[in-house]
Amino acid sequence: MRVQQRSIHSARRSAPPSLKSGIHKFLMRGSLSLAAAALMRIPSWSQATLKDLGDKSIEDLMNIEITSASKTEQKLSRTASAVFVITAEDIRQSNATNIPDLLRMVPGIDVAQINANTWAISARGLNSRFSNELLVMLDGRSVYTPTFGGVFWDVLDLPLEDIERIEVIRGPGASVWATNAVNGVINIITQKASDTPGAMVVAGGGTADQGFGTLQYGGNIGKDTSFRVFTKYLNQDHFPNSNGQDGGDGWSLARAGFRRDTVFSSRDTLTFEGDLYRGREGNPGLGISSIVSPPIPDVNMQVNLGGGFLQTVWDHTYSSSSGTSLQLSYDEYERNDVLEKLEGPLTSRFSTTSPGATGKIWFGVSNTAIRLQERSAAS
Repeated sequence: MRVQQRSIHSARRSAPPSLKSGIHKFLMRGSLSLAAAALMRIPSWSQATLKDLGDKSIEDLMNIEITSASKTEQKLSRTASAVFVITAEDIRQSNATNIPDLLRMVPGIDVAQINANTWAISARGLNSRFSNELLVMLDGRSVYTPTFGGVFWDVLDLPLEDIERIEVIRGPGASVWATNAVNGVINIITQKASDTPGAMVVAGGGTADQGFGTLQYGGNIGKDTSFRVFTKYLNQDHFPNSNGQDGGDGWSLARAGFRRDTVFSSRDTLTFEGDLYRGREGNPGLGISSIVSPPIPDVNMQVNLGGGFLQTVWDHTYSSSSGTSLQLSYDEYERNDVLEKLEGPLTSRFSTTSPGATGKIWFGVSNTAIRLQERSAAS
């Protein structure tokens, strides 16, 4: 980062020495304040040592292991799918502040921002705000909304520094993942708690992102358990509408979460994680007040956001080529928007992998129970 300081000259007459000294001190204080604010935006990446992908060979890049193509770990070079991997180093260098902006670097993924808090993301065309047929997962937990099969990208948020990689499969994946994996699969995989020890502070702000920040701390409980807890906040200003006025789509969101990893033995591990969020955002639209009145007025509706999830995963390893995994997750959200729904999906998934004659055999059972509750429209 470079901070430049420019001298001020008067075209008519020279300023008194006392005035020049005062201006010089003011500029020095302003430059130092700007530098301090910019440095606060830089996260403490000392939590984990990241390697530059430019130092790796083609063979090393092709040997990156992924799990989304066949639900088992395999090298990228041996995957019969169009897979793109966003690594932690890619995330650090992207300077993105949210997941939709990260997905802009993926070939074949259409990312469009409709307003300050709404995105349209899809694969293989046919993109719209309520695009479906794209399976999105966070640590193996489906985050698409069963109401319309899409994703509320505004509340899909977490500290980007905790993401290990994002695996994106362009093309059908329903034979492996079944529901909603018609046009592609996006799997966001976070780091283990043992990989993020110590404290992390991220802060920043600007004209659109008026203020955002993350506080996180990771540590150990005994010899076998590691944990991390975080809190995150953002406040984004509105975008201008077609008339250049306030678009009414400003929003704010506060989130807190945790992750705990326990290693019982060399064969058994248990992961328990969750988060809770609350927020409020503008939802601009159009309304018709009268049939005989030609103008269609703008309607700015304020939407309250709330929700969270809990998930636990038990992994048991029999050998280097076989194992069993049991995953239980509960997800609930509430939005008082036009959908007027409250949902609480409870998902259980059991899977096991065994070596076959010419490869691995994977089989499992997945069950999802959804509770829908109609809400009365806001007055």
